[in-house]
Amino acid sequence: MKNNKLFVILFLITAGAFFVGVLNLFQIRFQSGDIYPVYSLLRSDPLGTKVIFAGLNHIRGVSAIRNYHPLHKIRHDPETTYLFLGMHTMNLNTFIKKDSEKIESMVNDGGRLVMTFLPGRKPGRQYLTKKEESCDTIPDKGQVTDGDNEKIHDTSNTDHDKDEPEFYVDLSKQWGVALEFHDSASASNESGYRESHLITDRYNLPGTMSWHSHHYFRIVDNEWNEIYAVDGRPVLIERDYGQGKIILSTDTYFASNEAMLKERHPDLLSWIIGENRRVLFDETHLGIVEQPNLAALLRKYRMHGLFAGLLFLAALFIWKNSSSFIPPDKSHAEDNVQESSKDYLSGLVNLLRRNIKVGDIVDVCFREWSKTLGRQSHTPNNLQQIKKIVEQEKKTPVNQRDSLKSYESIRHILDKRRYL
Repeated sequence: MKNNKLFVILFLITAGAFFVGVLNLFQIRFQSGDIYPVYSLLRSDPLGTKVIFAGLNHIRGVSAIRNYHPLHKIRHDPETTYLFLGMHTMNLNTFIKKDSEKIESMVNDGGRLVMTFLPGRKPGRQYLTKKEESCDTIPDKGQVTDGDNEKIHDTSNTDHDKDEPEFYVDLSKQWGVALEFHDSASASNESGYRESHLITDRYNLPGTMSWHSHHYFRIVDNEWNEIYAVDGRPVLIERDYGQGKIILSTDTYFASNEAMLKERHPDLLSWIIGENRRVLFDETHLGIVEQPNLAALLRKYRMHGLFAGLLFLAALFIWKNSSSFIPPDKSHAEDNVQESSKDYLSGLVNLLRRNIKVGDIVDVCFREWSKTLGRQSHTPNNLQQIKKIVEQEKKTPVNQRDSLKSYESIRHILDKRRYL
């Protein structure tokens, strides 16, 4: 029994240590956030944007929130700046139609839309809308790919009508701007990035900034204003859209955690966010979408302690059923040796032991036996002798009673009648 208890204790300690170790490993990974895409708010390493998000929330009157829901489902608030940081260059040509209609409506009512793109590499063949591309060139359902068949954007979880003829729209055509690639490695410095220059005097912004992208904008609609340029090619542009504004940038480095430490430009960030007091950081374009499942509900309502308590109770229940916490009764040790081989008579004996005191056994047996006298013939003399023995037994103190002797005397009287 002691060995079983020791084994259970060691097992629980080992399992608890293993569970704590696994939790620590997950905590280390989630703290750095390197399991999330580049420029995600959930990353605290140099490639994330967690610092700017936390900094905005520390400014009085400014509210920065994350968005993990489809854009066409978010709350309509015209006084909001919508940040799409780290978008892939393909997203400008293959934007979900419902989402584009939603954000254009919000910007038209006074919102501010900011899209920054990944530096990336030279793009391959563009994936256009379903209407413009034949069926044999469309990638697998739910995926947008570049020329090397690399998976870029997963839209398989987005709720939409599969029979809709134009599910994607080309924002570059709607807005009159194209995103192109220019390989000018000779203009890069030793660090691999180039220098952008402010080409407008409309805003009080930094004169130069490091630029980590080889993409630039080809402006088709004259409504666009060039803000920064690299080698004479615009890389950060803006335009008025209804009552709001749209800002596009080919680079996202200035919003990264690394830039907040090495090359911080608060005047540029302040201009990008504008006067709106509500800033929405979108994460859906990075593929991070909230899934309504049990685990998400547990995290949302911080029920980790309840779950750990249930596991602890389950471990105690298993321990309780594997070994008894109550020490065995020594008086019944012999009865428990071969408990599996006991018959109904042993059960009757144990029942009598639990309900009848040792000193009262003779009196109880006599009363039960007296109930059957009507069916048996006994002489008055024998009955008188038996009653006398029982009365004598009852008068004797409990600790001095000899129930076995009284029983033998009664049996001797009854045996005399049997042999007459």
